[in-house]
Amino acid sequence: MRLNVRFSGAGGQGVVSIALLLAECAAKTGYATCLPEHGPEQRGGYSRCTVVVSDSEILSPMPKKFDYIVAMDDLSAKKYAAQLAPGGLMILNADLIPSSPGESKLFVPAGSGRTANVVLLGALIGARNVLPEALIAEALTEKFGSGANLEAFQMGLKISKKTL
Repeated sequence: MRLNVRFSGAGGQGVVSIALLLAECAAKTGYATCLPEHGPEQRGGYSRCTVVVSDSEILSPMPKKFDYIVAMDDLSAKKYAAQLAPGGLMILNADLIPSSPGESKLFVPAGSGRTANVVLLGALIGARNVLPEALIAEALTEKFGSGANLEAFQMGLKISKKTL
């Protein structure tokens, strides 16, 4: 099993935070790599992160196609849509990305606040069981404490399970 995930958005939207959290959790169950990339700006510039999760050694952490693309904003959704693998799924912030038809798209009302990234992470986990929900919830609680982030994760889980 190998999963390639691209997280993307603007600096300050928490793209790297959720990607690192996913990779750290995945490393507890197998192998994982996390390659963050961002512009020189502290906020507002591009931000993307590639996470590869596998049950065997990862020889190349730079996939050409992604099983999942999690986009926080419209620019990111447009920029990376062509990199979605056949049968893949784009998880998109419905509050910042105009809805458009497509079987491979899940529009999630995540808002634009501080926990929008965690809502989309919850949607990813709920959509395809990438990793056990409890493992992610535990890591969120360890890193951010219980409260808004854990609630946001649960909201993302519910949305994706109800929609798909």
